[in-house]
Amino acid sequence: KSDIIPVSELLTIGSMKQAREKGRVRIEGRDYLVGDGDVIHFRFSR
Repeated sequence: KSDIIPVSELLTIGSMKQAREKGRVRIEGRDYLVGDGDVIHFRFSR
């Protein structure tokens, strides 16, 4: 899974933490097609 937010929104909001608090970050699975300008934080566990 990964957290996705457009770079324009991230720059406007200021940080991933604030974006999560405002509900602007969405969680996508492995079938997500990456779009131009997406900022992606990959989640993984061992």
